[in-house]
Amino acid sequence: TLFGYTWTNDEQKMFVTPYTGIRYRNAHNSLGAPLNLAVDQDVWTVPLGVRVDWLRKERMTVGIDARMQWKFHDEQVVSGAFSVEEKTKDELTYRLAVPVTFKFGERTEVELRPYYEWDRFSSDSSTRTTKIGEYGGQITFLLRY
Repeated sequence: TLFGYTWTNDEQKMFVTPYTGIRYRNAHNSLGAPLNLAVDQDVWTVPLGVRVDWLRKERMTVGIDARMQWKFHDEQVVSGAFSVEEKTKDELTYRLAVPVTFKFGERTEVELRPYYEWDRFSSDSSTRTTKIGEYGGQITFLLRY
């Protein structure tokens, strides 16, 4: 869930939206041979970011969405021959996206959003640390009513 406010320039071609909110993520990762491990993760973060969009053509915008995320809860359970449950210290993580939005009519939009997210896990009870770089993308269909 994100909350923000959008400002625009006089020509209505640039839009700036600072935002904050709360994010929950539940992930399951399987690490195959030779490790044969499963990692289940529950994460809560507070994103603090800004999105800037430029109207490139009448029905297309290109933007940049940069945020840092305060990770205040990250619990991982690593399972294999035995299970280990660990929690992390508070961390800052980062996410950068390049949203491209196409408008189809007055009420319909499609957004393509490639992103890169940098995360880390530093256990609060052991010396285990992990750094994660994640590339991904999402497609969003929006219908306004």
